[in-house]
Amino acid sequence: MEEIERVEVVPDTSLLSKISKAGYSISQSISEFVDNSLDARVEGQLLNVSIRIDTDILAISDDGKGMTKSELKDAITLGRSTKKNMLGEYGLGLKTASFSLGGALKVTTSTKGDPMEYSVLIDEDEWSKQQKWEIQIRTIKKANASSHGTEVEISKLKLRPDRHLAQLRMDLGTRFGPFIAEKEMVLLVNQKPCVFREPNVEKTTRKEFSLGVPHGTVSGWYALLKKGSQRGMYGFHTYRRGRLITTYDKIGFEPHPTVARLVGELRMDHVPVTTSKREWIKESAEYKEAEDALNQELKEILRLARTKSSEERVNKNVKERLEILKEGIYEALRSPEILSFDKPEANVGSIPTSAPLQEGLIETRNSPSKVSDPKPIPQKEIQRTPRKVQNPRSNIVHIKGRRFEFEHYYSPLGEDAKSYEYKVDEKSRIVDIFTNTLFPAFEMTHDQAFYAFTHIVDSLADLFLVYSGEPRERYDEIRDTILRKASEYVEDLGKKKDKNE
Repeated sequence: MEEIERVEVVPDTSLLSKISKAGYSISQSISEFVDNSLDARVEGQLLNVSIRIDTDILAISDDGKGMTKSELKDAITLGRSTKKNMLGEYGLGLKTASFSLGGALKVTTSTKGDPMEYSVLIDEDEWSKQQKWEIQIRTIKKANASSHGTEVEISKLKLRPDRHLAQLRMDLGTRFGPFIAEKEMVLLVNQKPCVFREPNVEKTTRKEFSLGVPHGTVSGWYALLKKGSQRGMYGFHTYRRGRLITTYDKIGFEPHPTVARLVGELRMDHVPVTTSKREWIKESAEYKEAEDALNQELKEILRLARTKSSEERVNKNVKERLEILKEGIYEALRSPEILSFDKPEANVGSIPTSAPLQEGLIETRNSPSKVSDPKPIPQKEIQRTPRKVQNPRSNIVHIKGRRFEFEHYYSPLGEDAKSYEYKVDEKSRIVDIFTNTLFPAFEMTHDQAFYAFTHIVDSLADLFLVYSGEPRERYDEIRDTILRKASEYVEDLGKKKDKNE
């Protein structure tokens, strides 16, 4: 005999206290209240939000639409929200943020034309003693029937937000920058305004963009800072429906010291976020398609960032000499010995599991002593104006049917980093090779062009091995072939130059 019994699974009242342990910072908690104010703004009118902070009370008031008694009940109910496609759509922020800041929450609200205002008080200690999910809503007559808005007051503070007022204004100015910049909202902290500050960028590099993707639109702008940040303060501030989700997000590109100038803003209203609204759901199809679209959009600005990083570290003569040496590499890559790596009948195979190359690889197999192994090409043989190259795409490498384009940059990777490294973008098949200008040997060498030349050769030799499936023992053979062919070509150029003179 089978019996079915229906039972209630109402959460224990202690849940209200437990949700406060969500790891919110002060600015993140207060942002939840500002989100609610923005959701309640009166269309066509400037929204005024005032935050008052002292040692034992934090209050946030606005002149938005306010709430009816029924709406106030919904606002206090955990997980309930009638908002669709708005900032506060999950129905958790008010409660979670309030009790992460303090032990008591009071909400007072009224709508325009209603002669009454409504308030509710929840004390965390008193609430934990009761067994029912019940609240008391107080109704009183207000002095001005035309007034409207909401005030949230947090007492029994667990933190000291009054000690972080300057930082709070800066954080809120960044988080709600789009609304402040468009003059849709005035946001005050202890009567001082939060200001949105534009980053100091090179104006000629700034670009507005809008990318159509299957589920929506990814839009915003990007540019290069006048001075790069080596503390990670580059990337995108990302917004969803005007609310900041992440700061300095490296979405659409791999973080690296050579691209530490890239900054911008992204608006991705259709991409889902976690209930805390502090992270994108990266596993979602919407996020992945946005990431792929940005990866394509950012190619040129990233190349420009790397170029600028390179230009700051070397002089014109070094760059000109390296261009001649690179012509030798281009010629070497056309030699039968190297072209054989693209033949299908050769040892074709998948990338060996022992190879270090993965998506977003930074390969760094080098030894400083390698720089002095080959005989340097005399300076006189490469001090000339570069010839016009017939094939402008001569920096292309073909390996077992795969087509790669490589570029070289002089870049300050760090004193503790390797002397050089290379990085492969699996999607675009672009290989970026970096000579570390902060490595001690860079300043010691008398030929910085040849120093970089060996880094390019070493990186390409390793690339051939990784993508051809050839044994690692062939590295020296491949490297020496490229060096020999390139050196012979550049030496021949020098002899022809001397003969013509």
